Amino acid sequence: GADDGILMTDRAFAGADTLATAFALSQALRDKGFDLIIAGMQSTDGDTAQVGPGVAEFLGIPHVSYVRAIDKVGPTSIEVTADLGDRYQTQEVALPCLITVTRDLNQPRLPSFRMRKETAGRTVDLLKAADLPPADEQHLGLAGSPTRVEKIFPPVRERVREMWEGAPE
Repeated sequence: GADDGILMTDRAFAGADTLATAFALSQALRDKGFDLIIAGMQSTDGDTAQVGPGVAEFLGIPHVSYVRAIDKVGPTSIEVTADLGDRYQTQEVALPCLITVTRDLNQPRLPSFRMRKETAGRTVDLLKAADLPPADEQHLGLAGSPTRVEKIFPPVRERVREMWEGAPE
């Protein structure tokens, strides 16, 4: 059901951590005229859940994370239910805003034949770093990333196996 799409692709974005990624996305969205930005909760590679809230902070708009339901949408606000781990919390937040959503919010479905036919001619716009509003390139990609990954490794599991013998009592 999306009206259009943008693919941000440029070597200037390479090596970005969550801060530089959030900055680049916020610059791409800054002048788009939106009421609601819906972002995934987290990625499978970094698993930090920081990019969505970072985008909201750069844009200066409110945000709610871990949204599992959109309860009511009004002309100036939206009411959502967020999953706080041990409880659910219903919040009303002013528009424009950003929400990060859990998989509980929506069950994705394959597009129908009619929808594929209607959207067959649509294109996805490519956005390069040069297309963003003038900004210090030190905020993009590896140069704009205060964190560095030195090593990726699986956690060490130290298991001790004990065998007990004897009667159950």
